[in-house]
Amino acid sequence: MITQQELKTLLHYDEHTGIFTRKTKVKGGGEIGSEVGQALNSRGYKSFMHKGVSYQLHRLAWFYVNGVWPKENIDHINRVKTDNRICNLREASKLLNNLNTDVRRDNKSGFKGVCFEKRRGKYLAHIRLDGRLKHLGAFDSAEKASEAYQSALAKRMMEFS
Repeated sequence: MITQQELKTLLHYDEHTGIFTRKTKVKGGGEIGSEVGQALNSRGYKSFMHKGVSYQLHRLAWFYVNGVWPKENIDHINRVKTDNRICNLREASKLLNNLNTDVRRDNKSGFKGVCFEKRRGKYLAHIRLDGRLKHLGAFDSAEKASEAYQSALAKRMMEFS
């Protein structure tokens, strides 16, 4: 793994923009001052390749500033995977990181934790906590079901609700 000293020798990180630029010229491209990580990996994150190892830039930003690798995940507070400003990054468990996501594309209700049950004609609210799916109730509107979800989430995960 790359060391912090090696990282700081190779790249400059601007905490205000979240952009890494090269400090050294790289064989086959990569001029001094050029931005690294402009192409996105398959998961939508910017990455940097060094000695055959690919590093996600949000994790490198954390390491660059704090001098330690994150214990688990790094969460983008504003949910923009390419916004690697240090003020937009925080350590998070996998569960907490997953809670800070947008509504899934296949969600038909338009609200996280809410689905429509045709049989009863009701909107169901549910939340996954500690690996278990907890039913929060059946509601006449998606908005009421979403309120129940948000309330349960706020009680459990204050910072990530």
